[in-house]
Amino acid sequence: AALQQVATHLQFVPPMKLTKLTSLFAAVAFSAMPLSIAACDKNETEDVGEKIEERADERAAKVVENAEERAKEIRANGEAKAEIAEDAAEMAKKRGEVALSAKEQLSKFDKNMSEFEMKAKSLKGATLEQANAAIVSLKAEREQANVALTRLGTATAATWDQAKSGLESALNELDESYDEAEDMLD
Repeated sequence: AALQQVATHLQFVPPMKLTKLTSLFAAVAFSAMPLSIAACDKNETEDVGEKIEERADERAAKVVENAEERAKEIRANGEAKAEIAEDAAEMAKKRGEVALSAKEQLSKFDKNMSEFEMKAKSLKGATLEQANAAIVSLKAEREQANVALTRLGTATAATWDQAKSGLESALNELDESYDEAEDMLD
């Protein structure tokens, strides 16, 4: 509306002066524009600055939260690894104890077996044949006990009970068979 009034008044101004007035008007209008834009820009800049700060704070909070979660995961993972290591150490200890006991039993058996074989050499006839058959059978059972001991050495936590039971069973059968064979010599 203000421009229409100015244009109406400008109709009466000669063309030469019109160009100068238009230029002057344009200069005044354009020089005032940065002041109004500056006023808007200042408010908008403050708003944008606040929004940027809020977003930066949110992002920083998220980074901290993620870092804390990752730290918890790492601690939990470390605790789990420690627990696994403890379980593995306990398993190794059990395995070692059972294996040592089994090796001692097998060593004792081997000593007794050597003595049995020496006694069997002095036998004659049917008793010698029975003793030789018992020796072959005892050696086969001794090998089965050795296989069970090897299985124990490779047993996992899931197969431990079965491997231990298999070894104990093989050792018990070996002892029983030896006792029966020795009774035959008496």
